[in-house]
Amino acid sequence: MTVKTVGGFDSHILRTIKEQLAIMKNKIVTQNAPKATGPFSQGIITDNLVFIGGQIYLTPEGKLLEGTVEEKTHQVMKNLKAI
Repeated sequence: MTVKTVGGFDSHILRTIKEQLAIMKNKIVTQNAPKATGPFSQGIITDNLVFIGGQIYLTPEGKLLEGTVEEKTHQVMKNLKAI
């Protein structure tokens, strides 16, 4: 019997690991922060980790905030808090 390997690992084991990881992660979606674009999400929760997509000084409506660096930084922090 021939076992297909990927990087030295049995491909069945890798598929099982990928399936488990897909089950354990939850997508974050909120209207209180800018929408994610393209294939991205606002964030992902998995186990005890939170991964947040790149945030810039967009308002929740998707418009770039005009203002000082402090105001823009405050908007980024509000986006992070909302996620």
